[in-house]
Amino acid sequence: MRLRKPALVAVSAVAVIAAICGVLLSTQAAFTARTTGATLPITAGRLAVELTTSSGTREPVSVDLSEVGPEMMWPEADSLPISLDNTGDLDCVLTRLETVEVRDGGPEGAPQLSRVLEVAVSGDPAQDWHDPALEWHRVATEAEPEGRSIASELGDLPVGATRTLYLKVRFGADEAAAYSASTAAFRLVVTVRQLL
Repeated sequence: MRLRKPALVAVSAVAVIAAICGVLLSTQAAFTARTTGATLPITAGRLAVELTTSSGTREPVSVDLSEVGPEMMWPEADSLPISLDNTGDLDCVLTRLETVEVRDGGPEGAPQLSRVLEVAVSGDPAQDWHDPALEWHRVATEAEPEGRSIASELGDLPVGATRTLYLKVRFGADEAAAYSASTAAFRLVVTVRQLL
């Protein structure tokens, strides 16, 4: 029995010394953390997309709703094809199509036609423009009087490729007579980003 007591005392003393050393070491320890992310590609090149209409030019297209049928859509038959050609040397993604530089006109006090004109865009040349699931967007709103986004996430456009979008404009108000002297003008702008 006498042999066991000194052994227990010795073990206890070692445990106390280890505990004291642990406290001393933890107060003096220094840590270094380091992390890395994925490789970021950097490409030098030219990102260029040309937008043309069915007339084959970048000239303005005139929309005259007085010549359309009872459902007040333009063009009355089919749609307006808009071709997007990647003429640069970088693949890209078409991220947004928007109306810009919206201008309303007409006699003093005429209602703003851009607030009732609606635009829909499709990638399908056989689009059913009467489909209730199709999204129509106002050319402008009170909150966005100079234009707004009408389509987003339009897909990839590799170098040398052409994508065609189909556009339709409709009169989105019940009383056409109130807008008979009103005019509106706007441009379409496509936003693209480099495909990484």
